Amino acid sequence: MRSCRAIVALLLFGLSACSSDSSSSDPRPDDVLEDVSNDTAPEDTSSDPDDVAPDSDVGEEVDSNDTSEEVDVEEPGPSDPCDPIHEGACAFPWPSSRYLEADETRATGYTLAFPPQALPAARGNRLLDTTPYRRLDGFGLTVPLLLRFPNVDMASLAGEYSIERSVAADAPIQWFAVEEDGLTRVPYWAELDLHEPDPTARTLIVRPALILEENTRYIVAVRDLRDGEGRLFEPTSAFAALRADESAASPDLAWRRGRFEDIFARLEEAGLARQDLQLAWDFHTGSSDGLHGIMLSMVQQAFALTGNEGPTLQIDQVRRNRRSAEDEGSGSVNAHIALEIEGTFEAPHFMRDVRAGATQGWNLRFDPSGRNPVPEGTRSVPFYLRVPWRALDGEPVGVMIYGHGLLGNRYEIRAGHIGRLAQEFGYAVAAVDLAGMSSEDAQAPVSIVSNISNFPLLADRLHQGMLEYLLVTRAMRHQLAALELEPGVTITVDPELTTYFGGSQGAIFGQTYMALTEDVPRGFLAVGGNSYATLLQRSTGFNQFIELFSTTYPVARDRVLLLALVQLLWDNTEPASYVRRIRHTPFPGMAPRNVLKVLSKADYQVAVITNEHTARSFIEIPLLVPYDSDRTPWNVETATYPHDGSGIILYDFGNPWPTNGNFPPNDGLGDPHSLHARVDAVGLQMDTFFRTGAIIDVCGGGPCVFSRNP
Repeated sequence: MRSCRAIVALLLFGLSACSSDSSSSDPRPDDVLEDVSNDTAPEDTSSDPDDVAPDSDVGEEVDSNDTSEEVDVEEPGPSDPCDPIHEGACAFPWPSSRYLEADETRATGYTLAFPPQALPAARGNRLLDTTPYRRLDGFGLTVPLLLRFPNVDMASLAGEYSIERSVAADAPIQWFAVEEDGLTRVPYWAELDLHEPDPTARTLIVRPALILEENTRYIVAVRDLRDGEGRLFEPTSAFAALRADESAASPDLAWRRGRFEDIFARLEEAGLARQDLQLAWDFHTGSSDGLHGIMLSMVQQAFALTGNEGPTLQIDQVRRNRRSAEDEGSGSVNAHIALEIEGTFEAPHFMRDVRAGATQGWNLRFDPSGRNPVPEGTRSVPFYLRVPWRALDGEPVGVMIYGHGLLGNRYEIRAGHIGRLAQEFGYAVAAVDLAGMSSEDAQAPVSIVSNISNFPLLADRLHQGMLEYLLVTRAMRHQLAALELEPGVTITVDPELTTYFGGSQGAIFGQTYMALTEDVPRGFLAVGGNSYATLLQRSTGFNQFIELFSTTYPVARDRVLLLALVQLLWDNTEPASYVRRIRHTPFPGMAPRNVLKVLSKADYQVAVITNEHTARSFIEIPLLVPYDSDRTPWNVETATYPHDGSGIILYDFGNPWPTNGNFPPNDGLGDPHSLHARVDAVGLQMDTFFRTGAIIDVCGGGPCVFSRNP
């Protein structure tokens, strides 16, 4: 399986070209994306970034699922792009309703509107292009809180393995969801950015310990927080003025008075006196339309264009192997795979050509409103198909769609363990490249090196890549049995046994795929996770770039903030915003699907804890118990074997749990990330799940402990 190293390289080299100085007034660097397509540019419906109206009417919710109450607030007045209620970085506290602009056309009532001056600037003091973020109507569902309290006493805060402390009555930081009947506590864990050597300058990162809800208002309160010497932190003068209801004297605060009065009133009802607050603020998460609307529109349009059986599969080349060295013929010897087939299909193309300097890339193509994706023509998508010998022996086989690793490609299905699974259990295995994160996108880092404003090259094109995964699935399911693979050679296919197997990156985005597919009832996801803003600094792929990243972005808080920022664009395809939609709350008109997630304890590349957050969200993807011999995660949904439905299993190859901190594991035993591929039980567990829906115990009644060298 591919590691996260490639994506960290992509991201960090992009970040490395920037600096934290935001004094320039030019938001469009020379090497920012240039449209080179022939279509007319969409109408610009956004307002001037300096004229945004954040923190306006919190009550204008138009989504029936939102339970926030109306709040009367004043019209916005002059405002600095920074938020004066907290010190440490211009956009702290993050995330904040300070950067929500009232918009009655959106499901949440908001458009996300960052003044470019509020965010770290690129090299040469060129401001970050915040236009793509205006597609969003709120923040993401795993968004971290970013704060700065110098030399904060971390012993008073919940950690990665003490999450239960975050919901205690005396917790210094209290995070609430605003619900119809009041405030509900949100569990979290806190950590300092240890990449900052100065303890007084470290960013305090507070990460939600579950998947947040769509289109929901959240309030955060800080009280009785102290430094390492036991001294209480004092509020800023701006927050003190709001707290004392003296904000009318300041035009930078008066227009926020109504919102903050509502925050204080709600916190008072929850038992937090306003005079005790050192800081409080709110933010709003995005709606399903803001998070998923582009992707869902593309899927609907594409399947309407390609028909019930998907795009036509065209075979271009067939290679026949030999079963053994004694067999006649000139093909390679392969005891598992008989035929290797190259082909193509035509996919509706929702991308427009853009150029960043000398780099060719693609961005989403929109109608004049700038919000609705539209296709123009098609693009030829190569596929690769491997057919096992048992299919040529006349046995019916299922269809397995494989999801490859980071910046990899369809040829990863040549891996030996995948060939063995195909022959032993009877699957024809097909794959396409995941546009946006495949080897075809290798030039994207060049554009991101020049400016982080070009991050949409990755985030936008992932929509096309996910669409093509769905299209090849539909086509293989309905057309494979009728294809003449060789003259006079067809195979028997069971279309009801259409499955998905993703590893590492393929398991990460496999969750998004499973939320969107109508052709695959069950998916097997090996060593995946969610939320890159959490994963990246916990990956070994980050280590080799720390020095470069620190040199080009010397202010550590800028690096943390930019990771959180680009996560907002990733959220349109990233699984954190889709995982609830797999089984618990399917998209309208879709049936629940099931996933079996297999993890490696103390994975060096994909943090296991992000999957525990999924189980803590109670969205019908439980941990299978017994989970682990060393620890039991707090307040998670669990299930016992045999289990029908979705589930998460932890495989233990002897690595201890990582210590607290935003660094990857370093236990000296070696990365367990890919060791599941050596375990014979994985194949049986996967095939049983695919065929029956049952998750069976292959671990003898205890935690799943396996030898590193079977």
